[in-house]
Amino acid sequence: MTGSSPSRIFHRSARVDGFSLLELVITIMLLSVAIPGIVEMYNTALTNSHTSEIITTAELLAAEQIEIILAHKAGSGAGYGYGSITQARYANVNPAAPFGEYTRSVTVQTVNPGAAYEYKLITVTVDNSLINPVTLTTFIMDHSGI
Repeated sequence: MTGSSPSRIFHRSARVDGFSLLELVITIMLLSVAIPGIVEMYNTALTNSHTSEIITTAELLAAEQIEIILAHKAGSGAGYGYGSITQARYANVNPAAPFGEYTRSVTVQTVNPGAAYEYKLITVTVDNSLINPVTLTTFIMDHSGI
């Protein structure tokens, strides 16, 4: 034999390529536990994001109606001013077409009618079947005599 012994021929190198079967099984087990949790977190985040969008839209629709009422009070001419803010005027105030899944209602309550410090309590409620109703309340007074 010229320079190589039988023990050297069958000697395995210390370098091993790839993964062992045990490493693959452990990796698959870890992924099978982790992936459903990640998918559930993703679904929860999407649901919460959609709910937040609905609540924000409802708040904006309520604020819009209050701004409309304040504009009616501030306006001049027939149909404007403090006296024009009545329950009958805002009986049907549902939002326009893109917001058809929302309902909006306005309550106008006169507090201390005829007194020097009479004011109107305005409550706007916006509802959607996916959330609890959103309510904004303000009050207005007639400062024209001051």
